[in-house]
Amino acid sequence: MELTHSHRRQWFLKETVPISSFIEEYPALKTPFGIKAEFARILGRKNPVREMTETFQQVWVEKILAFAEPQQIAKDVVPAMKDALTENPSKKKGIEEAAAVLLLPRLLREKGGSTEDFIKICTEEESLDNVIKQTKFPRIIGSGEFWDLDMLSIAVEGEVVLDLGSTSMAATLSLLVACYYVFNIMYPTKCSNAFFFCEAALLDIHQTAKKRVAVNKFISALKM
Repeated sequence: MELTHSHRRQWFLKETVPISSFIEEYPALKTPFGIKAEFARILGRKNPVREMTETFQQVWVEKILAFAEPQQIAKDVVPAMKDALTENPSKKKGIEEAAAVLLLPRLLREKGGSTEDFIKICTEEESLDNVIKQTKFPRIIGSGEFWDLDMLSIAVEGEVVLDLGSTSMAATLSLLVACYYVFNIMYPTKCSNAFFFCEAALLDIHQTAKKRVAVNKFISALKM
């Protein structure tokens, strides 16, 4: 993978390649390890997925939850989180982390946009297979309670790319951003603010985020 990296990037940058074809040629990219390694090569950093994950956990989870709590948009997530914390105090870190990831695209939702372009947690009434088949851009898909998922994955172009099992939600968020870089896909137009927040706040990449008023206001509000 290291030796073929330059060829792979040229191929993907010059042509419109179905993800399935790309993965068939490079099956390592259907594993979290493969995505992490490729993302590191692209950015020229040692381990940007771990960097993002730790920054989200240590710096932003608490701030996002505090900012979201009084807002109407969080009226279902915050009470569910508090109930889960009462019943499972030993899982505090994971529960709060999952709530913060779920709330992030809501807090940065764009006009006419959908948070489901970022993360979709299926209910018992929904067909998980159909949700996966309807997926175009990379997004997080899970089933069950957001803080205790039965299934967690990242899907794109109608199929699961990464089966993440018990991966933390912060690491899943980081892998989601990594998938966009690795597969050379533009962020969904109506859900891009949440992704540009991740670039700016978790990777210190500000080129596009600094042009986004909503993202800058959100980051400033969280730092207060």
